[in-house]
Amino acid sequence: MMDIVFMGTAPFAIPSLLHVAQQKDMNLVLVITQPDRTRGRGHKIQFTEFKKAALSLDVPLYQPENIKSEEAIERIRESKPDFLVVVAYGQILSEEILQLPGKSAINVHGSLLPKYRGAAPVHWAVMKGEQNTGVCTMHMVKALDAGDIIYSASTEILPEETTQDIYERLQNKGAELLVKTLRDVYVGDAPRVPQCDEEATYAPAITKTDRYIDWFRKGIDIENQVRGLYPKPLAIARYQNEDYLFTKVEYQENRPEDVLERDVLLPGTVGLASPKSGLWIRCYDGWIHILSLKAPNKKEMSARDFLSGFKIPVGTIFESEITK
Repeated sequence: MMDIVFMGTAPFAIPSLLHVAQQKDMNLVLVITQPDRTRGRGHKIQFTEFKKAALSLDVPLYQPENIKSEEAIERIRESKPDFLVVVAYGQILSEEILQLPGKSAINVHGSLLPKYRGAAPVHWAVMKGEQNTGVCTMHMVKALDAGDIIYSASTEILPEETTQDIYERLQNKGAELLVKTLRDVYVGDAPRVPQCDEEATYAPAITKTDRYIDWFRKGIDIENQVRGLYPKPLAIARYQNEDYLFTKVEYQENRPEDVLERDVLLPGTVGLASPKSGLWIRCYDGWIHILSLKAPNKKEMSARDFLSGFKIPVGTIFESEITK
């Protein structure tokens, strides 16, 4: 029986947590997650989906503000784990913590390392137009996502898939890989492949600047950006000094039939906006057809439904914070 301390916070970690909990040869001795935060307009404390999943298990739950504190380190040490499992936890671990488990500290990461090291690997893989991505398990070291790889599994990114689609597929693949990894490392029968740092790329946390659509980019890049930022934090374009969130778009190279030809039509210009035809915006090398969006203080809806109650004049501009 192997004793495991599991650390996670994001929904990506839930399948791994539950899959480990179901194994008869694995004993969850402690689950660690981020402290509760206030959310929404009422600033009420809401449990994360991960915490709700953890509470469904008969396992001690610990939520330190600082995982590097002496109290947190002692709590892990007292648990005497064979493994420390980390999946989308959200805090950087110290070398001291990584040395606590008897066997190893294992991480499940949503990319094919060494590509896309960092906090948002799935977002960036979709935003960059990758055709394939994956998930891997690795031995943790102090350097960011740089430990030796144990197992990996790849998956295709289809042209219309969003980060949510890939995220859901990878989190389940990751859960299966994790269980195999723990068993094989426990008996000393797992591979260990060092990463090549020269091949590394990075996937930092998404900033608001990353979310603004630059209409002077190629249309396929804008479409990938919108797919990569769905379902959150979502791509942004400004119209009349307010942020509009685009949830689904489609790039088209040729001018739509109903759009009038003009001598000058700068990227960001509305070429067509009607309940019948929808919303079309000029980009560097064609047109972006806005299929659904979230207007300020509105729920997500189709662009055609939105235009049934809100007029956007042809020739007006959706701006980018980047190009202002």
